Amino acid sequence: MRSGTTCDLGGATVTATSPIILSGEGNQALIKNGIIKIVGNGTWTDNITGVNHLRFENAGGTVSLWLQSVIHSLIGENVFYKSSYVAGSPSLRLTTCLTARVLNNWFDGYQMQIIKIDGSASVIPLHIIRDNDFGSTATAFPAYSDPAEVAAIHIFDGSNLGCNIEGNLAYLNTKNVFVVSEAPQTHVINNRITCGSGNYAIDLRHDENDVADNLISVPSASSGAIAIRNPTNLGEAKYRNHIVNNKIYGMECTNAVYGVMHNSFICENHIEAKNHIVLHNSGYNQVAHNRITKYGAGPWTALNETGSTGLNNIADNIVTSGIGITLNATGGSVIHHNAGYAIEHHTSDDTLTLLESGTVHTNLGAGGAVTITLPQTILSGTTFEFAVMTAQQLRIDPGAAGAIYINGAKQTDDAYIWADDEGESVKLVADGVGDWVALGAVGTWTAV
Repeated sequence: MRSGTTCDLGGATVTATSPIILSGEGNQALIKNGIIKIVGNGTWTDNITGVNHLRFENAGGTVSLWLQSVIHSLIGENVFYKSSYVAGSPSLRLTTCLTARVLNNWFDGYQMQIIKIDGSASVIPLHIIRDNDFGSTATAFPAYSDPAEVAAIHIFDGSNLGCNIEGNLAYLNTKNVFVVSEAPQTHVINNRITCGSGNYAIDLRHDENDVADNLISVPSASSGAIAIRNPTNLGEAKYRNHIVNNKIYGMECTNAVYGVMHNSFICENHIEAKNHIVLHNSGYNQVAHNRITKYGAGPWTALNETGSTGLNNIADNIVTSGIGITLNATGGSVIHHNAGYAIEHHTSDDTLTLLESGTVHTNLGAGGAVTITLPQTILSGTTFEFAVMTAQQLRIDPGAAGAIYINGAKQTDDAYIWADDEGESVKLVADGVGDWVALGAVGTWTAV
């Protein structure tokens, strides 16, 4: 189509057969008020489609561009605009297609669902959706029952594999979700995402997903930033997911990361939120090397482990002081080396938390006796080390429900131990039934 050309379809569907190249000049050619539908023969031969440099405008109620049974398509440098909302009307629909490349397009206006990928479960899509600009400008949606209906990208549950979603810019208002994938092996990588309220930004409902190197911002009314879940059965965990190296400004959202997952990695993320990581009925996960900081008013929760599975490894995270943790005490999770610092010097009384397991505590700089109280909710293997660095009493109190095994005996419940000579030290390990055992005590530790 030539520059300046306008094609008004009058609400009709115009069907063409692949192979076809449909192209405009400089994004000036306009197709509006109807559907361009391109149908392939479903084979590997004579089935190539290109749709480039066009502007699609619709008042809602219809798909703008629909590809069906097309192999090898390039949809690039187009503009898709809608002037009203209608549920079930994406701008771009790919049905039973293979190896589509959706590159450098601009989606804007009153968008609900923007790209819909559906079709036969016998087809592996292998689509790449890269370097697109997703926008939605209005303030309200019609009623909908599933966040998939308002997703910038929706991959339906009949696909054998998901897609690569890379390098996109999404600024979505109201209740838009960036991606909902019901297919396995969806890779959401290096996107800049700002979403509206009420939903997760990334909602993945199958196994073996990668969410990496994204910058995600969601507001206080949102459910959260990333979800790995089965929306209909919270007891069915997803497997082998990787949530790695994302920056999440979750604000006061319900959960920055919500997982119903097993054998997965949540590592090296920077999460700024009120509620950070929730593992529900999840086990055998690695939660490590994350930086977890506060946003808004407390209380804050760094990690909330609910359900009965447990057996998660929570290690080497940097957690801002004052952020709590809720764990299933019978689940067998292991917590160690989670703190703002590996060593902390106390000049006044303090109470330790599970997240500080694996750290060292001293009384360097204290002007008098300092009492350190051990956490009352503990898991087997929780470990702390203590050292006297100022010649004042360093007291270690197990709390009312626990006792310390030291000096050849179990001491009475709530009896603290103390030492006051520089260089005296002790390591305490939780036995899993409420008490602590001293290992490698150096110097004289007196029970009181």
